[in-house]
Amino acid sequence: MAFHPTQSLTEQIADHLSKEIITGQMPAGERIQELRIAKTLQVSRGSVREALLVLAGRHLIDLLPRRGAMVRPLDQDAIVHISELAAGLTTLLFQRAARANRAVQGEALAGFDQHLQQMREQLNESGGFGFLQSLYGFFAAALPLPRDIYLEETLRNLFPAAQRVSYKALQNPRYHRSETLDFASSLRTAVAGQEIDAVPNLVVAHFKRESEIARS
Repeated sequence: MAFHPTQSLTEQIADHLSKEIITGQMPAGERIQELRIAKTLQVSRGSVREALLVLAGRHLIDLLPRRGAMVRPLDQDAIVHISELAAGLTTLLFQRAARANRAVQGEALAGFDQHLQQMREQLNESGGFGFLQSLYGFFAAALPLPRDIYLEETLRNLFPAAQRVSYKALQNPRYHRSETLDFASSLRTAVAGQEIDAVPNLVVAHFKRESEIARS
């Protein structure tokens, strides 16, 4: 594991394990073995424990008394609940982003464009994890606009679980990345044009599509 000085060790371990859970390398119900992870990543067991607390906050694992940490199930109900919550909060985020002063929007719009370009480049990427990282990077670019720390923290913790649903959907042949790119492009247009009323239909349709495909 290559470490980056700009990120804390705990965050790097958490991001590494998050990717394994999101992509199914660590399947639902698997018990997380702290010692094995510590040896594999060549980090202390205490650092792994701290990372597991982060993963619990991201709704990816359950910390069970006397049983340790286990990857949280992703059954049909969980997919629906995560998708509905993500749709509602992401709608709120982008409606507030669309209301923001145009001068304040500038940096976020530049972030949108950067992630949209990455999505275009990753349309045929193997696996699809990078494509989804760019999509959720697009979402994250809007987080500072409402200036609401509660909404921002809630969505940062929810996005990994939502990305897990997205990745499951992306593995289905019915999932077309071009539709997701079109959705993100339309959402960028709505924010730039301050088209607040256009946001709910775009966002709800996107998460509903992913939920249905992930459950099929």
